[in-house]
Amino acid sequence: MIKDKDSKELFEYVRSIDTSTIPSLKEILGSEKNEKVDIEDLLNSLHNKQKDILLIDARSEKEFDESSIPFSFNFPVLNNSERHNTGLVYKKYSRSAALYLAMQYADPKADTLSKFLSINNAAGKKIYVYCWRGGGRSGYLAKMIRDLGYEPATLIGGHRSFRKYVNDFFSIKAFPFKLIELSGLTGSGKTEMLKAVSDSIPVIDLEDAAKHYSSLLGQIPYEIKNIPSVKNQSAFENNIFAQIYFNKSGECKSQSEECKSQSEECKSPSEECKSQSEECKSQSDKLSFELKIGHTPASNSQLSAHSLTQHTQHTQHTQHSQLTYLIESESKKVGAFEIPKILYDKMQSAPSVRIISSMDNRVKRIVNDYFGKDMKGIEPMKHKLKEKEGFFRQQLSNKVFDELIELLDRGKVHDFTEIMIKEYYDKKYKDKGKKPAAEISSDDPVSAKEELMSVYKKIVSEFVSP
Repeated sequence: MIKDKDSKELFEYVRSIDTSTIPSLKEILGSEKNEKVDIEDLLNSLHNKQKDILLIDARSEKEFDESSIPFSFNFPVLNNSERHNTGLVYKKYSRSAALYLAMQYADPKADTLSKFLSINNAAGKKIYVYCWRGGGRSGYLAKMIRDLGYEPATLIGGHRSFRKYVNDFFSIKAFPFKLIELSGLTGSGKTEMLKAVSDSIPVIDLEDAAKHYSSLLGQIPYEIKNIPSVKNQSAFENNIFAQIYFNKSGECKSQSEECKSQSEECKSPSEECKSQSEECKSQSDKLSFELKIGHTPASNSQLSAHSLTQHTQHTQHTQHSQLTYLIESESKKVGAFEIPKILYDKMQSAPSVRIISSMDNRVKRIVNDYFGKDMKGIEPMKHKLKEKEGFFRQQLSNKVFDELIELLDRGKVHDFTEIMIKEYYDKKYKDKGKKPAAEISSDDPVSAKEELMSVYKKIVSEFVSP
């Protein structure tokens, strides 16, 4: 097999190839009627009908793990080692030999590709394919898919165009939406509250975007659940962007439910209700970010920071420019990742709602998050404390540190957690000093959710009041 050859054998293999008979990639793909789509149209389609789309990332597993477009599935036309070998041959031998080698790697995957498409119900979906730059890998995988009887489209500019789109958004002058910040001490239930209202209120969950609970120990809750870490700053930004762009909760959903209720009541939709429904659909389309300011030229296909700024100014008077996201209070970094500046700056001036909770419930919440029901988090916690022993001894004192390690050794996680709250978290992670617009206890989750919804609506109404 080609993949099993070392570098010496690999070059001996490619030297045996008559490269003069190998057509260029352009010639191979030239006769293909390949539909192309730019990133703005792709994102808009994903926003409006994601369930009807199969988005395929043709890059290697490593590239996909590091950063990908939301809702995409990975089918590497060249896996990690194959991509490495092909790049080596391209660099040290010739383009045509590298192309031949890539096809030798790709073509035997046809049966696996057929099963992949079937498993993902491709027959009833629109298929889009992308690679890094929208070149050879996506083009060739699209050809393979077409040979199986489907009609895929490829993304102009590939994943790079998505990253450009995200970077342009986070480079505009000011964050274009309103924020309400949830503050509160560690374990008070801020994240729990965000998740509780996320079906009804637009939410930005920075800790979920980072797969990290912010503190020095914040990787542990995800580690014990075997949730893969976020690999880099780009992936963190992608995740935040996706939460903003694809958020479909809020006023439009509420109006849709109201319209549905009216329809049920009268058994046949009134003209007024039909009008509201159409208006709601229109607003939902606008929510595909309020960034749809008219398509950018196909030759550029990315949204420029200038056009985003212009659009933000233009939409300040539209209903969805008042869209308000709920967000948890954070410092500048979540784990290893920096919150995009325009978002962090907006957070500083956002009105705050303080979440409070009893010590008993705070302890229970943290124990559940950091240790799990099977106490799987004890060893990672001990490891992290000992890894940063000098820091924690300085913060806690030698006596407290030694006591904490002993409690973990004995499995006394509740006692451990209460000491950590009192001696570390509450001293180190304090509120930013904002005067909260309201204070809500999370001890009764049902009433807390209702109260937060009510406070949210009150603050939003103050935003839009003349």
